[in-house]
Amino acid sequence: RMYIEFPTNGQVSLPVHASNAGAGDYKLVVSRGYEYDLFESTVSVNPGAPTITVDLHRVVDTSGTICGDFHVHTNRSPDAPDSVTRKVTSAAADGLELPLRSDHEWVNDFDSEVQRVGLSDFVYGISSLELTTWAFGHFGVFPMRENTMEPNGGATAWYDSTSAAEPSLLTPTQIFASVRAVTDPTWGSPTLIVNHPRDSSLGFGYFTNSLYSYDAVTGTWTGNGYDEGFSLIEVFNDGGWTTNYTGDYAHPRPADDWFSFLKRGLPMYAVGSSDSHGVNGSPVGYPRTCVRVGTDSPTALR
Repeated sequence: RMYIEFPTNGQVSLPVHASNAGAGDYKLVVSRGYEYDLFESTVSVNPGAPTITVDLHRVVDTSGTICGDFHVHTNRSPDAPDSVTRKVTSAAADGLELPLRSDHEWVNDFDSEVQRVGLSDFVYGISSLELTTWAFGHFGVFPMRENTMEPNGGATAWYDSTSAAEPSLLTPTQIFASVRAVTDPTWGSPTLIVNHPRDSSLGFGYFTNSLYSYDAVTGTWTGNGYDEGFSLIEVFNDGGWTTNYTGDYAHPRPADDWFSFLKRGLPMYAVGSSDSHGVNGSPVGYPRTCVRVGTDSPTALR
């Protein structure tokens, strides 16, 4: 794809250079997220290139509902290329009202950039953190207020570096307690999401790591110091049912884990998030989590 652009005023110019084959036929796709229909056309580009006017029609009514993506990375994360501007404009372009900036080990705010680029009518960006232990899982923590007086904006520590020559790993119980102890005059205490709980990468999945693991059949854990003090599970990470559900608790995927918690009577909620690092390959808001709050206006919610 030669271009993936998110014009904030609905207008964009896409020059075609001789080095990119120049004149000829090109496929043009214009979208506005899943609430609107899709425009696709073949455009013949020649000297004096045409102006294409596209009208998109809203086809899904989301009145009273706000949709969020609780797992979005920017180049503040060491493994993501996108600027905060690109992530904010892409969220607005795809009709995502509530993106959470969740960079590794850094509390960040999206809303200041939302205001700067003039998209506050379309997007309400909330600060969060991907608490990245590299030992027993990654966790979304939100909402969090960035504290510029603290390292990494006030990121939650997952190790103790005060009592020994070498930092020591904290347990989930200790880490989650420090999250729950945070109080904010506006937000109260943050909530915890278990991100990609069965990621097989070393230390990425809380339900499958070498220190603690969850048995969806019995509802029990291995390891001392595990903690169930989270309320959301990222059941869908850049995927849907076919990749996240087996129906077999002995060989579970995140949807099976979610049902296991529900069968035990624990009030766990499922979320779907993109875990977008680069929008060219992983667009923001696919999947997304929609919540009935009585409005679909980010301004009203703010």
